[in-house]
This record gives sequence, structure tokens and C-alpha cells, in this order.
Amino acid sequence: MDKDNIFKSCNFYLDDGDTVHILIKDLVETLPVIELVDDEGDVEDGYYGGDPVIHDNDILLNTTSGPTDVYLYNPAIKVSTLLTIPSLDTAFSSPDIAHTNNKLWLYRYNTVTFHYDIREYNITFIPFTISYNRDITLFSLQGNAGLCAINDTKLIGIYHEDAINTKVYECDITNNISVDTYKFNILPNSYVSGDYILTTTNKLIVTLLNATTAKYYIYQYDYLTGNLDITKEITAIATRPYGIFEYEDEIYIAAGVGVWPADTGEIYKIDKTAPYNLTLVDTVPYGINGASQVPEQLTVHFT
Repeated sequence: MDKDNIFKSCNFYLDDGDTVHILIKDLVETLPVIELVDDEGDVEDGYYGGDPVIHDNDILLNTTSGPTDVYLYNPAIKVSTLLTIPSLDTAFSSPDIAHTNNKLWLYRYNTVTFHYDIREYNITFIPFTISYNRDITLFSLQGNAGLCAINDTKLIGIYHEDAINTKVYECDITNNISVDTYKFNILPNSYVSGDYILTTTNKLIVTLLNATTAKYYIYQYDYLTGNLDITKEITAIATRPYGIFEYEDEIYIAAGVGVWPADTGEIYKIDKTAPYNLTLVDTVPYGINGASQVPEQLTVHFT
């Protein structure tokens, strides 16, 4: 039964399939934030007057469809919410996605240069809002998979220069044309198959396809030294590892299913210690091209 809103907050418990009707009357100044909280007090989902709310630990997934769709994904309750992204005026799908608390970036295919530029948006989290800001030319990301944010003005780009050389760059995007600083080479004959993340512990975790073996791997590099820490082949399980993210101190791989562009995706948890086993934890009804989260939430790595 609907009742007048006479409380500031309340606790109640729901079973799967339960429906709650909240009647909000006599609003004063702003709409309320409605959050769903689990038994441990962690926020699992949220809405601001019916609009989606993004939290710092939430994940964004972009799709293989063109133009690209972007979903807010909650790993705890395995729910995807489609977000509205304006001004992505291209039929091409974005190879990846990145965001901070203030910015969101997607690739945009430039039909003049025949390379991908980066389209930058300004965003807020509560409620989620988004507006076009600018287009950026990134010389180190010409047609490559993967995208990773360090902060609002720095991205990481990994450029497959030729058959042997694939190079990691740090890209300053203060201006509309990036200033790229070379960091190190990854292993020869390998290129990014889907995604990479930089942890707060200065570890660069990358999904790669080895051109010689035709197999998919996860590599972890020390970002400060360029040294290779670990290598894990994942071909037999995650055949198209197009996204990486972390959630509640665990590492996940977001994979496409079948021939690209896939119409479904799979989420795998990968153990942080050897032998780095993968476990399927969810299937989503859209193809996955990339994953993103706030850089400060990338706190763990493989050991």
C-alpha cells in the first residue's frame, strides 16, 4: 500500500521478485536519492528521482554494436542499466571506454583520417548526467583496442606499431592533440586484444593476442620499470577478452561470445594468485567491447 512519505530513511528486506512502491509527496528543493543496500551496508544500486546513479565502484561496459551502447553494470546483483550517451554520431562501435568521476571517453571513427579519435564527455554521478565536451586526436591510439584513464587529463595508450613492436604510451590530453610519452614495449608479436588497466599499485594488466601462437593471454607489467610480472593463457576459457575491471578487491574479465560482433557477453572472475583460474560468474545479453571504472578503484593486482 502506498503511504505518505513521512521518513528520511528506513530499513526493510526484499525477496527476489518483490516490488516496492514509493510515493514521494511535497518535494522540497531536490529529489531524493534512493539506494539499495545489502546486509553488509554496501550500496548495490541507486536512483535519483528515477535517473540512474553511478557509484565510485560501479562498472561501465560498452558494446560491440554500432553506434556503441554503454551499460552501467553492477557485479554484485548482476544488473545492467542502459545509459543514454549523446553525440556519438557514427555507425562504428567504440573499441573501448574509460572514465573518471568527471570525464568519460569513447573512441569515434574519423572518416576523414581513417583513424579513431577520442570523444570526451563531462559527467556527474548522482544523478548520472553526461554532455559532449570535445574530440581529441591521440596519435598512440590509432585504431587500437583498449583504453585506460589515469586521471582527467591523462590516458594510457598501447599502440601496435608494426608486426613486432607494440608500445605503451602515457597520453597527456590537456589539449585537443595529445602529447604522448613512451613508457616501454610489450612482448614482441603481441597486441592488445581488448583492454588494459593501471592499478594504484602501478601494475599494468593487459589482455593480449599473440600473433605467433594465435592465443589469448593476460600479462601484468610493472608500469614504472616495464618488467613483465606474470603471464596467463586464457584462450580455452575467455576466447575474446575485451574488458578488464576490478570489484570488491577481485579482478574480472569481460569477454565477447562467438564471432565478433557478439550479441552476448560473459563475465569471469580470475584468481589473483597462481594458477590464476577463471570462473564464469555472469552472462549479459549484449556483446562487450570494453570495460571501465574509476581509476582509484583499481587497487589489486596478480601475485
